[in-house]
Amino acid sequence: ATAVDTFLRQLMDEQIVQAEPRAHQGKPAVPALPAMTFGVPVVEKFSEMQDLLTLDPIHEVDETGWPHRH
Repeated sequence: ATAVDTFLRQLMDEQIVQAEPRAHQGKPAVPALPAMTFGVPVVEKFSEMQDLLTLDPIHEVDETGWPHRH
C-alpha cells in the first residue's frame, strides 16, 4: 500500500492524475486474484526533449518550407 501511495503521489506531483472525492465510503469488493508477485511501480520522467526544443526554437514557416534552400 505504501508503494502504491508513493507512486500515486508522484503522478499527482507531475500533474498526470488528479485526486477525485470518493463516490462511496468503505472498500469496494475486490475479486479474488491468483497469487502474484508485486513489483513496485516507478515513475520515469524523460525531459530531454525540452532541451532539444530550446536549441531550435519554433519558427514560422511559409509555403516555401524550411529550411530555405537558396
